[in-house]
Amino acid sequence: MAVGILLSAAFVSGLTWFGVLAADYGVCIRGMSGDYFDKALTALDSNVELGIKLSVGIVGVGGALLLGLKTGVEMPRWMKTIFVTALLCFTQSALFGAWWRLGVANGWLNECPNLVREPRMTEIYRSAFSMFILGLGTLMLMLFAVVATEVRRMPGETGDCGDD
Repeated sequence: MAVGILLSAAFVSGLTWFGVLAADYGVCIRGMSGDYFDKALTALDSNVELGIKLSVGIVGVGGALLLGLKTGVEMPRWMKTIFVTALLCFTQSALFGAWWRLGVANGWLNECPNLVREPRMTEIYRSAFSMFILGLGTLMLMLFAVVATEVRRMPGETGDCGDD
């Protein structure tokens, strides 16, 4: 099961990377900007910024849990597999978000803000958003699996969770 989950995640990740790398760069047309365009770009940029912040935070906390920096938290193998898959999605979301912001800065620097409308930048933005949503979905899957298997500790109970 663990191998299947990781292979599925690798397949989806590969498709996403292929989509980004296969998209066309577009042509720079200087001076194509306006008030509505600037507002839309600002809104998109703030979405990407929020996604980057949340993704980095989740990856940091998740990495600390997996490395054992937080004692008393042990997960079965299936849960670790799902959790690692979610962390990989969030890491890619942060990467695509940073890549998108770099492209936006490049467009403004070269006076070509229209590059944001081109297929490559659109695909990078879509990938950042998609990976973030996949990461959230994977965490929800783990939550549902935990609830479905009734993995919960009652006060005073000891179990295989490392509190013995």
